[in-house]
Amino acid sequence: MTAMEMAREAQIKISLDLNLRLELWGLDNTTRAVFDQAIELSDVVLGSAKEEFIPYTGRESIENASQIICGGKRIVAARSGKDGVRITTSEDSFSVPAFDTEVVDTVGAGDAFNSGFIAACLHGLDLLEAARWGNAVASLKVGQSGARALPDLQAVKQRLELV
Repeated sequence: MTAMEMAREAQIKISLDLNLRLELWGLDNTTRAVFDQAIELSDVVLGSAKEEFIPYTGRESIENASQIICGGKRIVAARSGKDGVRITTSEDSFSVPAFDTEVVDTVGAGDAFNSGFIAACLHGLDLLEAARWGNAVASLKVGQSGARALPDLQAVKQRLELV
C-alpha cells in the first residue's frame, strides 16, 4: 500500500490485478479492507469477472459488479475468458469479444491479457483497442502450454491483423 500511496502522490497511474484468491484467503473484514484500499488507490483494476469481481461485490451480473468497482472514477477490465472482457469507466461500459482460439493451457491467461491491455494503454491506444490487444495476447497464450508462453509483438500484430 505504501508504494501505491507514493505512486498516487507522484501522480503515477496505478493498475491493480485484483488477484483475489477467496479459496486461500477468504474475505473477512481485514482482507476486504486491504482490497478496498488497493482499489481506491488504483486508476485501473483488472480481474476475473466471475471468480473475483462478482464474489467481491456480491452482485450477480458482471455489469453491476464492474460498476461497483469502477466507483465512477477508475477503469475496470472484467475478464471473462472465452467470452472476452467487459470494460467499464465512469462514462461508458462495453464488451469486447475474445479471439477464437484452440485452448491448450489457460494458466497465465489473465496476466497475458493484462500485459497486452497495459502495453496498448501505454502506447496511447483507446480502451477498445487496449481490450483487443489484451484479448489477442491472452488468446495466443492459451494456445500454448505453460504460464510463460507469451507471444512476441509480431504475433500479436498478426492476430490483430495489423500486418
